[in-house]
Amino acid sequence: MKSNRRHESLIPLSREHHYGLLVCLRIHRGIENHQTDVGWLNERAEKVVRFFESDLKTHFKAEEEIVFPAMKGMEDSRATIDQLVNEHRNLERLVQRLRKARELQLAPLLREFADLLEAHIRTEERVLFPRYEVCISSDLARQVGMRILEVIGTAMKPKHPVLLE
Repeated sequence: MKSNRRHESLIPLSREHHYGLLVCLRIHRGIENHQTDVGWLNERAEKVVRFFESDLKTHFKAEEEIVFPAMKGMEDSRATIDQLVNEHRNLERLVQRLRKARELQLAPLLREFADLLEAHIRTEERVLFPRYEVCISSDLARQVGMRILEVIGTAMKPKHPVLLE
């Protein structure tokens, strides 16, 4: 029977995924009630930009510099990794667009960001991480885990809880 527990080396990334999903949930739940509320949209866009700067940049770095290279030789992982890196760049571009967005652009951009981030996280948790857990050697997993801790820490708590509200 397969355990539902994430490999120890990936737990900090999964914790940060949870925080990312909370950001998406706040956008999806709030946007229907506030899509014409310019104050709410501006505040939410600002929180997304701050979350990207404080959390997602280092999270992407940990994945791209540690996890993805460790998986490079694993069967069937290349296409998924290429897709995920492309999504990282797309999320970065969306954040840049949110920084400059005018009022009418905010709701669609926020929705697009939340949709992409949520799908991205689900792919990592449901496709990439299970493949890692099956294929990774214990020595390599230990190295990956130590390096992730150096880059993002344990992620036991969100860096800025106010950004998830």
